[in-house]
Formats: sequence, structure tokens, C-alpha cells
Amino acid sequence: MPKDAPRRISTTDDRRRRRRRILVGAAAAASLVAVAVAVGIGTRGSAEGPAQPLHADTRLGAVELHVRDLDTQRSFYAGTLGLEVLDAQEDRLSLGADGDELVRLVRTDAPAPSPRDAGLHHSAILYPDAASLAAVLQQVATTAPGSYQGASDHTVSQAFYLSDSGGNGVELYVDRPRGDWR
Repeated sequence: MPKDAPRRISTTDDRRRRRRRILVGAAAAASLVAVAVAVGIGTRGSAEGPAQPLHADTRLGAVELHVRDLDTQRSFYAGTLGLEVLDAQEDRLSLGADGDELVRLVRTDAPAPSPRDAGLHHSAILYPDAASLAAVLQQVATTAPGSYQGASDHTVSQAFYLSDSGGNGVELYVDRPRGDWR
């Protein structure tokens, strides 16, 4: 090595930082495994054999969002996104499609959590076809253009990301036919 070449000397602080990154990564991986086991898709098998992946028709239930302004959120989810009101009460609202509840809005006076707090990154609404999604995106462009956050082609689906007035992320997406997945 040339005499003037900079040398990197590993310090105790460097080693601590590397160890901390490894531990944080291991803790995150352990958390994901714990969640997978809790919902029945664990990595362990049973006497009947290895764990099986979730069935292709598996769906999650409604997402519950605690909101400060129920009327504004109703306007966004029902008026802009086109979800139907399934049940309305003074402090809560159930919205969905074809009678299936997708979003439950609950009025709260609690202070908004810090953006640094752990929580839901975004909810996701699957549309039956590209034409249905396009119609909703046209409505978004007309009534809530500031809610648009971005788009992504996930190879298996096409997604558009919005933010409601409370800062909750919402993904609107359509799946590609399974035969077209790469």
C-alpha cells in the first residue's frame, strides 16, 4: 500500500455500529417470522409436513382508521374513491364494495401519532379491472389531485398511492392475470 494512501482503522465505535445494524436486522427478521407464525404461515412444519403458503383467495378484513374529521374522510373514501357506505353512526363509518367492509373510520379526539411512531404504512384496495381503477383515478384527479403520492408497477399488479386528509396512505391497485406474472 502506498505510503500516502488513506487507511481505515476499525474502531470500537465502528464495531459497535456494525453489531447494532446486524442486531436491528436480526430483530426485524425475527419480528417478521413471529408474525408469520402467528397468522399460520410459519416456517415450521408439522407432523403432516411443511407449512403451506396461504391460499390464493386469502384476504384480510377491514382496516380500522382512527380519524379526527369523520365528514372529510367520508367525502374522500365514499365520494372520491367510490366506496359505498355500509353503516353510518355518529362516531364511526363502515365503507366497502359489494357489501364487503373494507374500511372502518372511527372518530377520535386523541392527538395524531408522530410520523416516527410505528403504524400502518398504507391500506390497499383491489379493483376488479383496469377500467374500474381508471374511473376512480379520474375521480381522484378531479376531486382530490393533491392526494396523489405516486405509482408503481409491481409486475404482478399496477398500483397508485394516495394520502387521505389525515395522512393515511391508500394504495389503489389492479392485479394482472396470474398467467402474466413474471
